[in-house]
Amino acid sequence: MGPQHVPHRRQRPGPGRDRPQRRRGHPRAVTPEQRDAAWIHEYDKTAAWLPAFSNVQLGIGEPTHWKGGTISFDKRFAGYWRIAEIPGLVAIPGLPPLVFEEAKEGGYWVATPSIVLLKELWPTWNPQILEAWAWEDSKRALEGFYRKVRDSRVYIVAAAEAGRPGAKAAKQLNGAIYQSFRGYLSRLKGPKTDFATGEAYAKDIYWRPDWAFMLLAHATANMYRNLRDFARDEGITPLYVNVDAAGFASNEADPELAKPQSMTLGSQGGQWTDENTVPMADFLPMFEQVTDSKVVGIHNAIENYTAERGE
Repeated sequence: MGPQHVPHRRQRPGPGRDRPQRRRGHPRAVTPEQRDAAWIHEYDKTAAWLPAFSNVQLGIGEPTHWKGGTISFDKRFAGYWRIAEIPGLVAIPGLPPLVFEEAKEGGYWVATPSIVLLKELWPTWNPQILEAWAWEDSKRALEGFYRKVRDSRVYIVAAAEAGRPGAKAAKQLNGAIYQSFRGYLSRLKGPKTDFATGEAYAKDIYWRPDWAFMLLAHATANMYRNLRDFARDEGITPLYVNVDAAGFASNEADPELAKPQSMTLGSQGGQWTDENTVPMADFLPMFEQVTDSKVVGIHNAIENYTAERGE
């Protein structure tokens, strides 16, 4: 069956998660070198979500449905692709495994940004597409929004560094704008209701769960690229990952000296901030509890540890 244009379908198809994931706060077993390290440093990626608004492709109008025959993946199209198999889960030893859930129809529903990442990690892989819902008209629809938020953030950060009153609150508000907007795109209550008909309001143009999902998949893939680069270029792998934060072991007490060399610390988007530094000895017993089936909340434990000490 060839391509079919279908009625409005903004919800993602298929069950489960179709973006690369790391379990929140899920550490892995430590290596001997990490076990002997004196410190754990946790770094948080600054404004990690914001760049996704700039360059993620988002669908315009209605998607096209392909099923059967030969379907070719096209990274220009925002969409969901049901692929026959995943090429792998761990591209570089020491990185957290990618997690994809199987579709009830067979295979895996995977969003465009996730397939782009998989093709980067396994360059010879060519996905077998069983079915797809994709937008042939796809654009960087939120790039203008991104520029306004980015520019205002640059101004606010400069004001905060100059000690201007109210700048800290303004910075928090700036972050809340783009973070809450993603949530608004996929709000639980669904689209607004047309008072005349009682049905979904056709002009509710910001009821776009597909946009929210593409943003999430793109931001997650970007975070994984950072971890890949640290591992590939410097041989440094994280102890754990928690959304846009990652913990690393080091004998250096200074976070600036402990970080991967290619990691830039700072307050601008795409840079990192050193959030927490704690003794490895105090948390090593937690890492020793880690198994393939047991998740240990190391991130929350470190947060609590530093909060109790007023750090």
